[in-house]
Amino acid sequence: MYFLLALSKTKEWESRFHGATIKHFTREMFIELPIPLPPLTEQERIVAELDAEAARLEAVRGLLPAFEAKIQRTLARVWGTGV
Repeated sequence: MYFLLALSKTKEWESRFHGATIKHFTREMFIELPIPLPPLTEQERIVAELDAEAARLEAVRGLLPAFEAKIQRTLARVWGTGV
């Protein structure tokens, strides 16, 4: 995805996109596009790293309700509104 986004901003490919308002990337353009790929071992390392990051993100998301409740209790105590 990042490769395609970066490519869309290059002068070499900019003139190939079609459309006045929304630029289109056609199937034919995609077929002729050489997409650089790292070796499989590097791809696997990247996937493992992203999976680990996703797991950490889920763990943090699991903490959000508890912290939101704590914030609400603290605000209620500070403002004297009770919960």
